[in-house]
Amino acid sequence: MTHPARARLTAGSELLKSVTASKSALEPDVAERLQEFALDVDAILAPRGWTILRDSDEAATLAQLSLTITRALREALKSAEAEFAAPLGPLADQGLRAALDGWLPPKTLVRRARTAQEAVAKANERAVLQIEVNAALRKQVQDKLEEMTKRAGYRVTLSSIAISWIADQLGVDRPTADNLDKLSLVLHQSMRDHVVSAAAARGVSVDQVLEDGVREFLDGSRVPELSGWNMQLDERPRGGGGVWQAASAEPSVPKERGRLTVHMDEDLLEGLRRRAQEMNEASPFPVFPGTIGLAILKDRLGEPAE
Repeated sequence: MTHPARARLTAGSELLKSVTASKSALEPDVAERLQEFALDVDAILAPRGWTILRDSDEAATLAQLSLTITRALREALKSAEAEFAAPLGPLADQGLRAALDGWLPPKTLVRRARTAQEAVAKANERAVLQIEVNAALRKQVQDKLEEMTKRAGYRVTLSSIAISWIADQLGVDRPTADNLDKLSLVLHQSMRDHVVSAAAARGVSVDQVLEDGVREFLDGSRVPELSGWNMQLDERPRGGGGVWQAASAEPSVPKERGRLTVHMDEDLLEGLRRRAQEMNEASPFPVFPGTIGLAILKDRLGEPAE
């Protein structure tokens, strides 16, 4: 029997989503804030969502953390946040705790722009993502950044810790020095289990299936249908002010996340990343390497039975 509190929280989440989906006369920042409230409620209702409250200090104060990233990465993180009902703030807190326990973010790849015009264009692509983190945790990590930098051999910052951890937890592809041949997908656990078992039943690995699929995708011989982030959300056009305009007022049901790390040829993966970037600029919905990767797996291995 469903607990009355769960039913009320579910109803509250549905109401918040219906308000933001109604396209009423809401200011963009208000609509985005209401959507964040709905995500928080969904996160608590998700499997083991109660641990977010358990691990929180009731007396803790929150501090703003500004993350300067590319617009494409911001879209990817916000889309994954909505897909998995996983608010970015608590995920960043997890990363800060992990850093205090010894984890270090991987070194990001820095590519020099070929021309001054490219440098200006790259700067114009930047966007700021504001999240709230535990103020005490932020201070503890801030005090140890110099020590972490010496241990890593490259600069470690609050932003690099938060971005790397969040992207890893949500399966958002972000090229680093140690993942040139790896694509990390985070998808619904039922889909992950299906992909692994379906590939095994055919006597091949998931790596082989995806590498063959990416090769044919890039040469145009077999292109799967794309329909939104991880193909699980309704198609959602980009709205003004960075606010997602939901295509449907139907509530999302939080599902357990599963991780799938796939290895492939470095040049092939780099080609996939470039193609995803090109498609993202022209698509009415965000397109990322993971979007294409999951579409390929669905096209070749099917989907789990409901």
